[in-house]
Amino acid sequence: MAAGAKTWSISFQFIIEALTLSVIGGVAGIILGVSGSKILASAAGWPMVVCLVSIFLAFGFSGLVGIFSGFTPLQTKPRFFTPQMRRDTSGGEEAS
Repeated sequence: MAAGAKTWSISFQFIIEALTLSVIGGVAGIILGVSGSKILASAAGWPMVVCLVSIFLAFGFSGLVGIFSGFTPLQTKPRFFTPQMRRDTSGGEEAS
């Protein structure tokens, strides 16, 4: 754990960061998907219909992936973080 940081603060940071990245990715995916569909439909001469339900489902799935991605490191962290790692990653230079 970082010096001075509370466990809930670190957990909140992990979840917000993962959720933010997944929402940005979801918005980018929706924009690329609709744009690609529009280009393909106009090139083939097909009508294009984008259902709002599919956009909301894609956005919701993206958010769920972000929440899962934020919780996963929190569940695995205690098994891998040992006092030895804390000494090794303290950032201080040892005197020789």
